[in-house]
Amino acid sequence: SVLLTESVSYFDNPGLPVVTHATMILTYGNVIDTLKYNPLAFQYQSNNPLPLLLNTPFRLSVADTLGRSVQAETQFQTLTRIDSLQSTFDDVFQARIIVNFKDEESTKDYYRITMYAEVEEEDFSIAQNDLLINGQNTAFTTRNRWLNLDTVQVRLYHIGLEWYDFLVSSQKAKVGAHNPLVEPVSVISNVVGGKGIFTTLNVDYAEIVIHP
Repeated sequence: SVLLTESVSYFDNPGLPVVTHATMILTYGNVIDTLKYNPLAFQYQSNNPLPLLLNTPFRLSVADTLGRSVQAETQFQTLTRIDSLQSTFDDVFQARIIVNFKDEESTKDYYRITMYAEVEEEDFSIAQNDLLINGQNTAFTTRNRWLNLDTVQVRLYHIGLEWYDFLVSSQKAKVGAHNPLVEPVSVISNVVGGKGIFTTLNVDYAEIVIHP
């Protein structure tokens, strides 16, 4: 699915209007797939299943009725498994979660970890590279925030450099926007002709119930 929006003038009401009349083409290998706008999802979607092809470029080309166009490219990453989850109480009331997984030694890797105590709301999210963990069995630890008997869903994404840069720069830009003492940061995007991120998702899921 692809969400396509456009920016508005500084003096207009804040928002990102959805662009509904565009031609969106996804190509990979010998396949050319045209995505159609779904007004119920507010996104462009395809009815064709997307194959998990490693080392294969997926290219997106978009053109709207006003003559504007953007292009982007991405690839699938290999799946990194969650080996185990642990919880430990460092104080009386709140626990931290430890996520154990193995980093691939032969490649430079990037990860995103998210956690949800409720399905509808993301409670924790972080992006991490493997600069200090290359090829190691890794134990990623959150700060104390979880309560006894919380059911927490953990997702481990093995992501590409383009999504990692987008996540990190977006967070820095968000912090800078509310602090006049911080140097402005530009969001790093892999969309040529626009801003945003075009990427694939390869994610492993696990669940833990917090208890002493």
